[in-house]
Amino acid sequence: MSETFSQLVGNIFKSFGAIEYRTNRLIESLTKDDEILPKEEILKLSFERRIKILSRLLRKRTQMPADEIDSLVENLKDLAKKRNVIAHNPVATNAQGNSFIIHIREASDPEGKVFYGEEDLLDLLGRARQAAKTITELMMKKLPSLMPKVSTNKSKT
Repeated sequence: MSETFSQLVGNIFKSFGAIEYRTNRLIESLTKDDEILPKEEILKLSFERRIKILSRLLRKRTQMPADEIDSLVENLKDLAKKRNVIAHNPVATNAQGNSFIIHIREASDPEGKVFYGEEDLLDLLGRARQAAKTITELMMKKLPSLMPKVSTNKSKT
């Protein structure tokens, strides 16, 4: 397996860690104590279920336009599916030394994508980084209380 391929896979998971962390922070901040399901229980749900809950919370508790919410949610769902393909399928290397992931479930489907190579991973990484950036921007613009506080205290010497 090439170093580039390994680095791409690692960076994809790093980006998804950022996406999940930020998604959880948004859910935590938008969930009120009177919710049917407590925050702690929501955060134990699958990522797909948390995306659905985030969608409802954004609609209910923010002024974010519905089309922006829909776009974010659809992108997160698609990214999560592709992330699962990367996480749960074998990696192979061909005779030329090129590594790729074999999507086993799609192998019997002639229309399905079977192999994910470096170009596919680069595309997925770019989309994942953009999604993390979008969520961060949402946190900054719509929910500034979620952003870490930066100390401006200057010590006098």
